Amino acid sequence: MRRGQIPEFPIFVDGMVRSVNAVYASFADDLSPPVRRKVERGEEVFYSEWVSAISTLSDRNRVISGPPCCIVASSGMLIGGASSYYAEKMAGDASNLIAITGYQDEESPGRALLDLVQEKTPEERALTLNGQRVKVACRVETYSLSAHADAGELTGLVQRLKPRSCYLVHGDESARKALSVGLDAHLPEGVHLPENGGTYTMDSLPTGRGKSYGRRIPRAGIAGGRALSNDTLMDVRAYVVETGAKGPFRVQELAEIWFGTEMTTPSESEAFRLLLTASKQQQFEPDYRRPFLYHVKTDVPFVDGPMEMNEARVCILAAFPIEAGLFKCSAHVDQRVYELAFHFPDVIKTQYGDVLRQLETETGWILRLRETPHQGRLFEEAKACVPEGATALKAPALRLDQHEVSVTVAVSKAIAGNWEHLAKAASENFKMRTGFDLVWDRPDVKTEAPALPKQHDAWEINRAYGEIRKAFQGNFHAPSKVGLKGGAYIEVAFISPMIGKRYRELLDQLSEQTGWDIRIRPSNNQDQISQVAQALTPEKCVMRGAPRIYPDRVVVPVMHVPDESERDALAIQFEDQTGFAIVWESPKG
Repeated sequence: MRRGQIPEFPIFVDGMVRSVNAVYASFADDLSPPVRRKVERGEEVFYSEWVSAISTLSDRNRVISGPPCCIVASSGMLIGGASSYYAEKMAGDASNLIAITGYQDEESPGRALLDLVQEKTPEERALTLNGQRVKVACRVETYSLSAHADAGELTGLVQRLKPRSCYLVHGDESARKALSVGLDAHLPEGVHLPENGGTYTMDSLPTGRGKSYGRRIPRAGIAGGRALSNDTLMDVRAYVVETGAKGPFRVQELAEIWFGTEMTTPSESEAFRLLLTASKQQQFEPDYRRPFLYHVKTDVPFVDGPMEMNEARVCILAAFPIEAGLFKCSAHVDQRVYELAFHFPDVIKTQYGDVLRQLETETGWILRLRETPHQGRLFEEAKACVPEGATALKAPALRLDQHEVSVTVAVSKAIAGNWEHLAKAASENFKMRTGFDLVWDRPDVKTEAPALPKQHDAWEINRAYGEIRKAFQGNFHAPSKVGLKGGAYIEVAFISPMIGKRYRELLDQLSEQTGWDIRIRPSNNQDQISQVAQALTPEKCVMRGAPRIYPDRVVVPVMHVPDESERDALAIQFEDQTGFAIVWESPKG
């Protein structure tokens, strides 16, 4: 928006910093005069007559029900926060627009929304937000915006501020390490890469370099006027070994050994760093956790450690052909584990077992397969297996705990006589490609119902239903569905079979009372389990995607795992409600 231009719609900001004046005040001297005067007068810099903040739930509802406007909300992946609230309320109106402005994780609701718009017809578009299934009728657009500074801009900021030291506390491990190498040359006391749970003390006055960087000893220099060459590192290493100097060493320290303390400028340090990284002599090796520090390479034959993270990722991706279906490769740096997500992990273990073992040897990383399949690809494969002459009547159904996919079909008269043979061949092909069983459901074929219960005094079915519901009235675990199966028994559906088994004694009593055989549905209610996992995950943890449901546990991807003090209590609560264990998984393991 150009200066002085009035926007077409008022702008509301939700989920952001309420006022940026405190931040601007730290850089007041660098601001333009009009902005600086506003800060000095205590006036809002960001907010104005047309741009205002949303602070309460009533504000949100007022904006949603009010005239047309633009809402800027976090978080951008629709995982939680303000954006998911607005999307849930506004997605069903075709006159609204949701603008996605940044990267969307593979498993986030934001990515699911983009996939819906690209792959589904308007009638089929629906998305789960905050545990609610929401129809998506609005427009959806993507825009590439980023507030992130790159490595060069961050380095420039450090040079301008001239701090003694710098702690890099945010970002991927590989990115932090790469940035630390460039920053270290500009900091008198070096870079620090804090670890989770670490404690660090900072003094208000200069105290010299910490012992972790080695001693600060003025050097006279051993170059004797010689320029940097391939022999330089051998000479510097020999000097370090002979004098017993203790490392690890910063690039500046090694450069000072060569040039001398007084003659070592940032330019000389940078030239020496380039020599260190380009040399094949391997006289020094970078520290594993702090790559801006170097150790003397000993005479013991060098044993390769784990491959650098990005190099390992390239190696892993190159090892699998496209048809293997590898769609996500996630590093858990602290565990030295790469988690690989394939479309159909069951068949990968058989077809590519040797490749996985070879990769672990070559890269030094542990490779772990994500156990659940890609549901979208599984359904696509199921539809593709429907024999010609048969028509799928609705979307396939996944029964993850039974390891099967069910497809409801109508069979034409032309293939009806040969259906059993065609269905069997299709199921075998599906099993070979995915590792899952393919089950066919034909509503047009009436199967002969088994005989009714032998008890001559069995209750009328609706009366039996009513007695079962009455027995669970007010119970948190009340079954979500009660129905007759094959005319032979009553099936009750709980959130999971594990929960149902807790009520086996009660069900047996009801069975004796009503004269009906009462059984527990053997499958899980995955939507309900996912909703409980999302509800119990603290908002501060920031979910990165939908919970993943395994046979014995639920894994919730988050930016930060819950505090240890509350984790056990939440896990107990989740197990009580669902029968499953719960694990919160952050990018750093």
